Amino acid sequence: MGDGNPLKLFTGPVGYGEVAMFGCVLAWSAYTLLGKRIMGEGMSPLAATTCAAITGTAILFVACAVTGDLALPQANWKGWLALAYMGLLGTAIAYIWFFDGVKAIGPARSAVFINLVPVVAITLGVLLLGERLDFAMVAGAALVVSGVWIINRAPAVPATAPANAG
Repeated sequence: MGDGNPLKLFTGPVGYGEVAMFGCVLAWSAYTLLGKRIMGEGMSPLAATTCAAITGTAILFVACAVTGDLALPQANWKGWLALAYMGLLGTAIAYIWFFDGVKAIGPARSAVFINLVPVVAITLGVLLLGERLDFAMVAGAALVVSGVWIINRAPAVPATAPANAG
């Protein structure tokens, strides 16, 4: 069983979490690259996100049917409101904006922004929930923001050499 240590990929047994994480990276890469190709054929980010949501829903429906987990969870109105928020704002709008980014700056540069998700989560946790912030979180956030900035900054323009007057 893994404990989140990336070195275990090379030195010890790999757990379900490590395999799932690797699968997530592969799936996100495929999603981004396929999205760029589909939008290159004239599909809007809204249409691409709709197709992805319908496909994902169908896959999850099949998985739930196979495992027998088709029953709706019992939740109060706050739970359903949270689910609606996650579906509309946290997923649909976020994915549309992501595909807008893919269309505008390409899949490689836009995919880097996924690294900001934990930074935003930490920030919102501190601001909205009063969660504790420690030095490692601030240092990690600074590294992530710096990395996103470095990847997406304008490339340096090489200085032109003065013409040789000789």
